[in-house]
Amino acid sequence: MNTTITAVSEAAKALRKAYKPSKITAEYPIDLQIIIMGACPTVDSCAKVESPMLCVLSEAFPAFVDKQMNKVENTAISWMRGQLIAVSAFTNVRDKMSDWQMTALCQQILADYPTTTMLEFVLFCARLRTGMYEDFYGSVDPMRIIKSFRSFMDDRRHDYDRLYEEEQKVKAEREAEESKKNAVGLDWVQEQVNQGKLLTVAKLFDIEIPEEFRDEEPSEDEKNL
Repeated sequence: MNTTITAVSEAAKALRKAYKPSKITAEYPIDLQIIIMGACPTVDSCAKVESPMLCVLSEAFPAFVDKQMNKVENTAISWMRGQLIAVSAFTNVRDKMSDWQMTALCQQILADYPTTTMLEFVLFCARLRTGMYEDFYGSVDPMRIIKSFRSFMDDRRHDYDRLYEEEQKVKAEREAEESKKNAVGLDWVQEQVNQGKLLTVAKLFDIEIPEEFRDEEPSEDEKNL
């Protein structure tokens, strides 16, 4: 039996080089579920930090058999299971998932939503324990968790779409402002305005008209015409 870890992608290589499995999982402990919703009210907030995708974590640290012939589990699966066990314990339901169900659930989420980051998964678990998506009555149902994760991914798409639209709006406004500045040299426009010229278009360039060229306030009689 081959006991070596196979070649991986550049992203997985970089993760493996920077971290040991125990170190990367320690960066995202179970207790993070308690506080993450305050720091990440929306899913796109997770993008503020660089967090490994579950597929990269899985690829960097897959399951293998060590020299003593001990089976070492895939790091992504074991870490996800620990996060979900914490949710199960928090809900205090009577019937818990079996080890097989829990592992199969993690494998299903990893297969269906591989680009989910570790931080996003922690946020999902935090939302799950607050009952944001599904309630658990008497037992933790794997299908309810899958359904909840689907709802979470809908939120994810909505939040990132909104963020993209906001960024595009800011970019368009910035480009329009730069275009306006570069269309005509501002120094030249300011010079013309100082000479009493181009007064009608001065506001387009955010140039203040000198006081001597400003229109006088209309009289009361003119206002009443």
